[in-house]
Parts: sequence; C-alpha cells; structure tokens
Amino acid sequence: MNSIALHASGLHLGYERAPVVHDVSVSITPGRVTALIGPNGSGKSTVLRSLARLHPISSGEVTIATPGSTTPTPALSAREFARTVTLLSQSRPHPSGLSVREIVAFGRHPHRRRFASLTDADRAAIDKALELTGTDTMAERSVDQLSGGELQRVWLATCLAQETGVLLLDEPTNHLDLRYQAEILDLMRDLADDHGTAVGVVLHDLNHAAAVADDVVLLSQGRVRSTGTCEEVFTADVLTEVYGLPIRTLVDEDTGMVRIEALPRRRRRTLAAAS
Repeated sequence: MNSIALHASGLHLGYERAPVVHDVSVSITPGRVTALIGPNGSGKSTVLRSLARLHPISSGEVTIATPGSTTPTPALSAREFARTVTLLSQSRPHPSGLSVREIVAFGRHPHRRRFASLTDADRAAIDKALELTGTDTMAERSVDQLSGGELQRVWLATCLAQETGVLLLDEPTNHLDLRYQAEILDLMRDLADDHGTAVGVVLHDLNHAAAVADDVVLLSQGRVRSTGTCEEVFTADVLTEVYGLPIRTLVDEDTGMVRIEALPRRRRRTLAAAS
C-alpha cells in the first residue's frame, strides 16, 4: 500500500505580475480522493499544476511526505519526482504515428535507464494500465484513429503506467460519455481504496465530486472558501454564494450521497409559482 502524501502550505501563485491564488493550503493524502472545485477562474488548475511542479510558486511550500520524512519537492530530482507524482493535465500533445501501447509506454520513462529496453516489470505495468482504463482492446491501434474520449483514456493509462504514489487529475471526465465518466470515477476510488494512492482531482461537475471525493476544497477567486467532507462543503448557502445562482442540495435516500442541483431561471419561476 502507498504511504506517500503531497502537502501544499500557504501557496501564492500568479501569471507574470498578476496574482491568481492567495494563501491556499491543501493535502493529497494516501487512500483518499481530494477534489478541488470552484467556478471558472477560481484557481483550481493552477493549484494542481503547482503541486506537479508545472507552475512556479511565488511563495509557500509544497512537500512530499513519506514515512519518517517530509521532503520539499525542489529537493527531489526530476526523475525522483516523476516516480512519485504524476499529472493528467488538460493540455496534452496530440501524437501521430504511434500505437496506443507505445504512448502508454512513455509512462515508464522515469523507471528506465536511457535507451534501455522495456523490462518485464515495465511491460506488466503497461498491461495493467491498459486493462484498468479499458484501452487494452485498442492497444495496437494508431492513436490517429482514436476519438477525443478514447485518447483521454490513453493518456490516463500513461499516467497509471508511471506507478506513482500520488495521482493528480485535471478534469479527467472531459470528453467522455456517461459510461466512461462513471468508470473513471470508479477507477479513482479503486486506486485510493485498494492501492492507497493519494488522488487529487479538479472537477467542474459537483455531483461527480460528491460521488468520488473523501475531501473537498472549494476555491473562490483564488482563495479557499470551504474545505472538509462533501457534507460539510456542499451546503446550499455556500454554493449559492460562490456560484452566484440559487443552488439546493439533497441527500439521496438510496445512496446517502449529497446531490447538488442548480436552479435555472425557468425552474425557479416554476417553484415560485407553486409556492
């Protein structure tokens, strides 16, 4: 079981001279799914990218905690960091002329010596990642033949082949149909529950967050507005304030999960008339 955690404390982040994230702290811990949510422009993806060393930190600190030690991420080499943390980002290259299996094999680079052939361990990790993401049936297909949703799953398989203790995902359900949205959410839970992976995920769909997350960080205008469990964060008053439209929350009687419903104008008029 994994025992690696990623902690950020007092992050201040920006673009050139424009600050966009102010004093944000978040922990991605083993065996738990932490969802970062909030309106567009609230700083979710910027925070996630800073955790993955892809966005410079103006001030604050990111550390990796393993049993008996807490290491600032700059102290780790690029290869050591890539063996520990991986990110499925929204912006990815669109490769051409390669098979799905060849793309997924890129995830093994942090574990290989330069120019070395794939080992049995590499091939096993690649096969497992293909199977987990349902891309094993297309392993020999060219990525040029894939839909956007299929390519999304291939890049996720590449991350899983990296076999890191911390998995960061930026909108992983984008471009996926309903079936694969559900399967990606299930996969996140399986990685946390069965393998102890520390999962941090940015999600726009609040019901997806409610379905998968143990911990939620709600960002608004670059600051943490609320943090805690789904039940603690997903309150009608707070969500209505942050998103700027009436929102109500319900508890599903069958699953016990929180459900979030935004009330569009027509629905609000209907409710007002009924009352």
